[in-house]
Amino acid sequence: METPEKIREMLAYATGSEKVWRLFPGRDDFLITEGVKALAEMCEAHWLLTDIAAWFCEPKVRKESFTDWTLKLEGTKAQLVGEDGNGHELARQDIPYTDFPLPEGITLFKVGNVFMLPSEY
Repeated sequence: METPEKIREMLAYATGSEKVWRLFPGRDDFLITEGVKALAEMCEAHWLLTDIAAWFCEPKVRKESFTDWTLKLEGTKAQLVGEDGNGHELARQDIPYTDFPLPEGITLFKVGNVFMLPSEY
């Protein structure tokens, strides 16, 4: 796992993506940008992406073309909150333990079928 400083430095340069990757092999409904791929690798947080993807089994989440997902940390606990981009909560998940390295947490967007960092939007 990388240091918070190295991760923040990478995030500062994540302003677009020339390539996307499949989160799940053989499926095009969950793609990730270069910035999200780097974040997941540097933070060892592929679990975060799969936790978010699991919420798309819920009809009220699946119908949204834009969602934002915020991981809020409180020590070694966290809360994942999904919204529709207009402040309407769609999902909330308590995470009893995490070693996510950024104490300020992170926000990701899912636009259509692509997960991206806000700076890549």
